[in-house]
Order: sequence, then C-alpha cells, then structure tokens
Amino acid sequence: MTVKMYQTKKGPRWMFNAHLGVDPITGKRVIVTRRGFATKKEAESKLRDMKYEFDHGLLEGYSRETFQDAYDSWLPRYEKTVKESTLNKTLQYMRIDVLPAFATMRLDAIRPIDCQNFADGLSQKYKKISRVYGLARRIYQYAYTVGMTDKQNPFDRVLLPKADPSPTKVSFMTRDELRVLLDAMKNSPKWYTYFFLLAHTGARRGEALAMRWCDVNFKEATWTISATVTLGIANTKSTQAIEKCPFC
Repeated sequence: MTVKMYQTKKGPRWMFNAHLGVDPITGKRVIVTRRGFATKKEAESKLRDMKYEFDHGLLEGYSRETFQDAYDSWLPRYEKTVKESTLNKTLQYMRIDVLPAFATMRLDAIRPIDCQNFADGLSQKYKKISRVYGLARRIYQYAYTVGMTDKQNPFDRVLLPKADPSPTKVSFMTRDELRVLLDAMKNSPKWYTYFFLLAHTGARRGEALAMRWCDVNFKEATWTISATVTLGIANTKSTQAIEKCPFC
C-alpha cells in the first residue's frame, strides 16, 4: 500500500494506490486508486476505511455477492407464488440455461455484453427466449431491489434477438396412422383407452390422466374435465383434490 504526495496547479495533494485483497470469486487481486486528498492523514484514513469495507464485504460499488447468491435468496420467495408445475419448469430452465452462464459471476461483474451473448445463445436454442431470459433478468432485478448490488440491471441493456418469423410446423397423425396406433394398443386396455380418449375428445394429456368415474355421465354420454395432472418437483400428481369422488 502506497500513500504519496503529488503536485497539482493548486498545490500538493495526496493519493494512494493499494492492494485491498483477493477477489474470492475470480481469484484476482483488487487494486484501488484514490487521489485529491489535502493531507496525508486524510488519505491514510480513507485507505483504512476502504480496507475495512472490503474485508467485510461493505465496499460500495464492489459486491462479493454472486448471481448464485441472488438466486438462492430469490427462489424461496418465488416458489410461494407459482404452481408446482411452473416451479418445476423454472428449475429446469435455471439448471440447464441460466446458472451455467452466470452462477459464479459476481453481480457487479456481469456486463451488458455478457447478457447479450447469453441472449444470442438462447436464440440458437429456443424460438422464443423471453421466458428464460426473463428469469435471469428478474433475479438480477431482485438482487438490485434488495441491495445485494448497487449496479443497475445489465439485462436491460440488451438487443434481444427477434423471433423466427417462419411458421411453426404442426405435426399430427393421419386417420390411418391413428388407426394403426390404436390397433397396436388393443392388447393394453389402459393405453388404448388413454389414446382413444385423446384422439376423440381433443383433451390434453394431463386432463385425460386426471379423469375420474364421477366425471363421466353415461346417460348423457359426456365427460366433464374437472382436474389436470401436472409434473411436480419430485413426482407426478393431480393439481386438484380428487378424494371427494366417491367412486375413486
């Protein structure tokens, strides 16, 4: 650490150039320079303050908090606001896309160009990137709001790639292909019934899996969709209570 005097037009001033320590995330040395002090005592006092703030993670404009820290703080609050199926999808996006890109980065070290590269990479993988990109942006915004970083959200300074204007190709089975499929499943009554139901009603798979005897009106030949099955965190379960059905 060096405190020294230098000359200006207004007379002598004091400055310091100091090594505060090593960034625990990047492993790089943190060196700061400050000028303009009227006395050596003022420069030394400021240097001691900065050293203390750095050692205790309080140095303004320099946060030791990482994106992973922000995510770990944000997740318990987020999971109280969404369905388990939505949470499960969010965890997948975070594990596969977001955390590999940003988890170990300090919040104040994330630059707009890092976010731009992330968005460009997503566009090579997804037709619409807003959901995944929005998660990363949302977590950083949370960190800024609760004071984990003083740096404005770098995810806001990105030119998001435009969605592919080409129409999405819809894949469906022909009548003959459906007949072949159902014929192949006649030895498996459960699967035959399941696919027959999907093909002839237009129901979603989760709605068909949640079907109960009390949903079927044999007299009117109708089926009332009253529940759905979604993929949860640990297993698959119905999102609506089905214990009220006396026939199930």
